[in-house]
Amino acid sequence: MTVMTSQPPLLPLVPVGVRPLGTAAAIIEDADGGRVFVHGNLCFAWDGGDVAARRFAAVSLMRMKSATQLEIAEAFAVKPATVRRWEARFADAGIAGLIG
Repeated sequence: MTVMTSQPPLLPLVPVGVRPLGTAAAIIEDADGGRVFVHGNLCFAWDGGDVAARRFAAVSLMRMKSATQLEIAEAFAVKPATVRRWEARFADAGIAGLIG
């Protein structure tokens, strides 16, 4: 008869220091920029000062329904109306609409 060993816990799928963003995503920002993980996979990254890429990540999370508008606003330290405005600008002009 064989004995089944217990499996050690799996390692977390995202790096240490990330903040949860809804039930499916996580975000980490520092002086070098930011990264967003969805279900443990790196989906968006931007350099420090890259406003358009940061806003694109927020809009994309909302469009993918990875988090609510309120959760995204809290994670990106803006008001929910700002996220809505970014989405409208993206819908009208694409990534060019997100440039500061």
